[in-house]
Amino acid sequence: MPSDVKVPSLMVPQVTQSDIIFTAETHNMPTAVAPFSGATTGTGGRIRDVQGVGRGGHTVAGTAGYSVGNLSIPGYDLPWEDKSWKYPNNFANPLQIIIDASNGASDYGNKFGEPLISGMVIKKKLTV
Repeated sequence: MPSDVKVPSLMVPQVTQSDIIFTAETHNMPTAVAPFSGATTGTGGRIRDVQGVGRGGHTVAGTAGYSVGNLSIPGYDLPWEDKSWKYPNNFANPLQIIIDASNGASDYGNKFGEPLISGMVIKKKLTV
């Protein structure tokens, strides 16, 4: 714990009782258009929320979740993916979202001492 929470100070070991909270910050549109920066704003929002509780709020770790369509991984055909599906030109494709958003969430969290430790991906069936 900080030896003085009002100013920059030394960290000292201390046994405390803490209540764990989980928050979620969704960023659909920014992440679809700009995956890396869209994900960083989501991570930043969670960190802001935890630190906004006042005394005693500590960021511990982050998770990330993605719901996407066909990944269309080059050289890795999956029989359930619809090869004819076209994504809008102004949106990132799902594979780019998975890679860049994960990197964005990890990058921003690591800068503030919040490692990304867990995540999930849901592949959504695409319908018209």
